[in-house]
Amino acid sequence: MRNTVTEAGTLDSKIQDLCMMRNHYINNNKFFLIVEGIDDVKIFDKLIDKNNVELYNAEGYVNLTDIINVLNRKQQFKNNLIGIKDADFDHILGVQNNISNLFVTDYHDLETTLMNDEFEKSLCAEFGITEKDIIINAAKELKVYSFVRLYNQIKANENSDYDGINFDCIKLGHIYNGCTPIDLGFCLSHLKSLGGNSSKADFPNNSDITSLMLLHNNVDINQLTRGHDLFYALLEKIKYLTGKKNIGYKEICLAFRFSIRKEHLEKTKLYRDINLFVTPFCTSFWVN
Repeated sequence: MRNTVTEAGTLDSKIQDLCMMRNHYINNNKFFLIVEGIDDVKIFDKLIDKNNVELYNAEGYVNLTDIINVLNRKQQFKNNLIGIKDADFDHILGVQNNISNLFVTDYHDLETTLMNDEFEKSLCAEFGITEKDIIINAAKELKVYSFVRLYNQIKANENSDYDGINFDCIKLGHIYNGCTPIDLGFCLSHLKSLGGNSSKADFPNNSDITSLMLLHNNVDINQLTRGHDLFYALLEKIKYLTGKKNIGYKEICLAFRFSIRKEHLEKTKLYRDINLFVTPFCTSFWVN
């Protein structure tokens, strides 16, 4: 359930920030790009032309869509504003975006959309791994957990008052050993024991998730898998393959960001859609 009072205050302050930034002489001719979070900022910071584009962190999907809707009604943001949001499970569930200057990632999020061979090669080189396809294998072994997230999103879409599953309390290494698929029963029982989940009326059972997996048995793994869950799974897989326990999550994230090139973005629908929108108003949106 949304805390509307807190979020209203946060939204108002962000709108004020953006209007002040827009009116500042330095930003008079700049295009504004609003993204969901700090990880998106770190990625797009190396891809945009910062002489012409101002990057802003909305700090959450709800904030992002609300901000875009409010600013679209303000004349000073006419034809110089876009937002980029993670698709999450929207492509799987057929959820349509109806805001013309809000763009959605090709796959689950920006991380899965920009996943590339160089990332896997860099991980294997850094940690001396000879096994192939560690990224796709980690995603497949994570599949059960990803379906629990999908179940949670479906329930939230059905009921705005749904008291969702608390995923923040779980450590992926407690349910995934880095080499075999996550066990559904163990995943649910462990998750239910944490963060007040045991009291949630709609907490799923094995049958709920199994039925959902059958319904979406041909799902694209890149649509299903949350990027940061995949990074945690890769961390566990690398620990398993190398026997090294002192590897950190931040090392995985950093390796991913270093691997990203503009050419990876250029292959996406996201890039093409943004270009169609911004080209008439901004001659240099991306770095050369």
